[in-house]
Amino acid sequence: LCEECDQPYFGGERRCEVPFREAPPASAAAAAPEQGPAEAAARPGAPDSRRVCPGCLALRAGEKCPNGHDPSLIEWKCFYCCSVASWFCWGNTHMCDSCHDNLRRAPRPCAGVANCPARGKHPANGTGGAFCLGCSMC
Repeated sequence: LCEECDQPYFGGERRCEVPFREAPPASAAAAAPEQGPAEAAARPGAPDSRRVCPGCLALRAGEKCPNGHDPSLIEWKCFYCCSVASWFCWGNTHMCDSCHDNLRRAPRPCAGVANCPARGKHPANGTGGAFCLGCSMC
């Protein structure tokens, strides 16, 4: 359950927990050497220890659709690169398909103003937690 609205949400697949414990991403190895689900706050992308749904995460970040669409429709940047995230793992980390499939993922440099969905105006990849790209319906 979301720790802010108490509604159920999908915070990642259980099968992702085992590979993380066995082979943490290079960027997270020092931060979470042998942690399980209860210690998810130490994982990449976690601003604090609370697990929240995408809608509450958007509201917490002060992101709202100017056209009134549901906050759960907000798109997020991958924590490790500039791509649009399609996965939300460990209850706190957004990842694109490529980064999600790579157990030894490490942050990649920004793709540059021309190729970055946020036009390079975001925290360095691998830092800063969740970064909003805007409403997926607009």
